[in-house]
Amino acid sequence: MDKDYSKYELSEHEKYKYLRSNNKNITYDSTNNYVSFFPLSKLVKISVNTQTSFANLYDIIENEGTPEQLDRLAHQFDDEESVAAVKCHKEKIEAETKRLYKKYNVENNRNARFEEDFYESHPEIDYVPPGIVLSGCIIDRPLGEGILEYIYADFQSVFKNEYLIGVMLLENPDLFDFAKDLPEVFEKSPPQTINNSFDEMIEEYLELDSSCDTTRLLAAQSLYTIICPPYLKENIGIRDYYFYLRALQREYLEILKFCFDENYYPELLGNLTPAERYYTYRQAKDLPSFIERNDELYMAFSPLLNEKNEPDFRATIDRVKSVFPEDKLSELAQELGTSNHILSLGLRGTHRLSKRYRFSTVAEILELELSIMLENDIRFRKCQRCGKYFIMKGNYDTRYCDRIADGETRSCQELAAQDNYKKKSADNKALPIYSKYYKRYAARVKVRQIKETDFKKWKYEALIKRDECTAGKITPEEYINWLESCFPNRKRRNKQA
Repeated sequence: MDKDYSKYELSEHEKYKYLRSNNKNITYDSTNNYVSFFPLSKLVKISVNTQTSFANLYDIIENEGTPEQLDRLAHQFDDEESVAAVKCHKEKIEAETKRLYKKYNVENNRNARFEEDFYESHPEIDYVPPGIVLSGCIIDRPLGEGILEYIYADFQSVFKNEYLIGVMLLENPDLFDFAKDLPEVFEKSPPQTINNSFDEMIEEYLELDSSCDTTRLLAAQSLYTIICPPYLKENIGIRDYYFYLRALQREYLEILKFCFDENYYPELLGNLTPAERYYTYRQAKDLPSFIERNDELYMAFSPLLNEKNEPDFRATIDRVKSVFPEDKLSELAQELGTSNHILSLGLRGTHRLSKRYRFSTVAEILELELSIMLENDIRFRKCQRCGKYFIMKGNYDTRYCDRIADGETRSCQELAAQDNYKKKSADNKALPIYSKYYKRYAARVKVRQIKETDFKKWKYEALIKRDECTAGKITPEEYINWLESCFPNRKRRNKQA
């Protein structure tokens, strides 16, 4: 039986899923990344994918592909103008890579050694930066920082300044008369013939590389948009990508307010934990009461541990240097259908099961990070000075964040402390009195009119008197009289004629 969906109304959950789903214009889950969480340090370790490495793909095609496929991958250009444009583009990406390495304190790139060896063995090939500039990197960050960076990223200004006109032309090519004589915006390449899996690999690499170039300015606004690039199947996909990013921003700002803001409907939410608030939020938004996470157990190399559960590097080295009976090694290797070499590598290893999570999209890593924070009772709080959320650390109870706002040179915490001191000083008559006499007697210490030991004793007593004056036990006049009597000025001797 045919079905008529013309009057079908989407539920809130269906709208939610649709906005985050792949469509004819764009694919969001084009790459795979991994993240591990360390409860004691409250850190996340992110392993960025290596799928956009030119050297890796070139090595595969060189060994198993055809010369024609290798030429296509190598971006062979005949005219000098194209060569110069490609060189300039590479220089910009390399500069951006250095900036991001510094920003995110990147010290480890799993692919660096391979690429170094590759370019040494292929001196005729200029370095080709990966489409994802942090491809292969290991990045450590405090849990929750990724969410904060994302929700405060300025996608709106970048889209307006860099993409809006192009999108308007794509949607309405006749909107501007001058556009009729211009070449097509984001020109489409002709279809590429795919003969085998290597052609497919090359085409996917080039298409993702092109998508990364198109979205680079938007993606550069946060770590998660850098490492989770979309694949634009149609040029208009850049519009969908922007709407996707902004929708996630609004959603997570709303979630932080609902789950963590102490001043948000305290009469209704004040007795609930952040996790309970999040459950309520999902119920109100017609979202499932469960969260799907792609967790994996993998065999990670790690040193052996001693009785105190601390790394034992000596025992680890001894294990690596183990020598096995050759006859038994050969017997077991034959039984397993492997070589002595491979079996001995496994026997000498020090690996243990570790847990990590796989994510491909910005939406996945945001939900994953939030869920881990809720599991471990790590909370956000709204800064009472700048109005932005920050992560509460340990038992340190503060109402202000440690960010330095635009136009300021000190953090909100420092500025709040300064304001608080000024307010107390204005209300407390004893503070300026103490400050005046402290400066006077400190100056006399420097010229040796007052002994250092006497000054230290005086300072202790003066602070006690100051607190008594603040509490109203003595008047400011009584405090001044006491201060004057501590170190009276010496009378000058009359000069003899």
